[in-house]
Formats: sequence, C-alpha cells, structure tokens
Amino acid sequence: ETLHAALFLSRAASPAPPPPRRHRVPPSTDASAPARPQAQLKYNLLQQMDGTSPTAEEIGRQLLTFGRRMNLAETLARVDDITAADVKRVADKVCWDQEVSFAAIGSNLKYIGDINSLRRGTYWNRV
Repeated sequence: ETLHAALFLSRAASPAPPPPRRHRVPPSTDASAPARPQAQLKYNLLQQMDGTSPTAEEIGRQLLTFGRRMNLAETLARVDDITAADVKRVADKVCWDQEVSFAAIGSNLKYIGDINSLRRGTYWNRV
C-alpha cells in the first residue's frame, strides 16, 4: 500500500512534459547536408538484402516504380545523386499545406493541441 502511494506521489510530483516541438526545415542548407542520411539509406538498402523475401520485395517495388530491375550499383548511384534541393522540393510538396491526422494515447494529451493548430503549422505565407 505504501509502495502504491509512493508511486502515485512520484508521478503527481513529476513536472509536466514540455509542449511538442515543431520540426522546421532550415531555410538554407549546405551541399553536404544529405551526406549522413544518404549513408544511412545505403546502409539500410544493403541491410535489407539479407534474405530472399526482402530481395523479392525490393524487386517488386522496383518493377512497379521503374518498370525494370535496377542493379545495386545503379541504386546506390541514384541515392548519391540526391541533393539538398531535392529533399527540400519533396518536403515542400509532401508536407506543406496538407491535411494532417494523428492518433494519441496517454495522460498528457492536453499538451498536443487541437487539430486546427496542427493544420495551421503546415503552411506558411509565401510572398
């Protein structure tokens, strides 16, 4: 009984979590910015090729996307060709001014805000 009371008091006395942070794309990025994500993507692509099922999935994905099977060298070359401008262009198309949806569970839902405030965060006034 005292253990339950101590747990309750420790949870009640703990500070409330901070409100969620908004992730923003910096307005200017240098050319070396995609180097680490490119390395991670290449690593993940190579890591997926460890069995027959992931390899078959990758072949199917490439056939649906490109209409042909690409060899590994061509795939890695395409990853190396990605620039910071490409990432920004795709992020603008996919993220900005789009409808949002989310699901949440837990005791601190009051810090999330309503769906309209989240939606307002997906656009910016372009002049």
